[in-house]
Amino acid sequence: MKNENGSVVVEFIGLLLLLILPLVSYFTVVAVHASSLHKDKEIFREVIQIFRSESSTQEAANLADRYLVLRGVSGSITVSCKSGNCPQSDSVIEIQWRKPTRVLLSTVKRGNWQ
Repeated sequence: MKNENGSVVVEFIGLLLLLILPLVSYFTVVAVHASSLHKDKEIFREVIQIFRSESSTQEAANLADRYLVLRGVSGSITVSCKSGNCPQSDSVIEIQWRKPTRVLLSTVKRGNWQ
């Protein structure tokens, strides 16, 4: 009788572990994805700040590319004119950071377009 009770407890614990393991794996994957998204948004905010602070769009694009390399992240930055009068001040540009897993997009009002 004692042996049967012991094996039932061991079976129960084994089944419990089999049920809990997928849940732990799922929540680990969700947490890693959320952390990755947060990191990408933080990096993209810095890229946007580079474009806002630089007077030359070409120089801002070069600095942003260098910043991404220094941070060790992949992806490409695309800048496009949205206002129609981009050589003028108060132009509106769209900045897109395309990565293999996601695309981040922002519209920025700035002073100079070249």
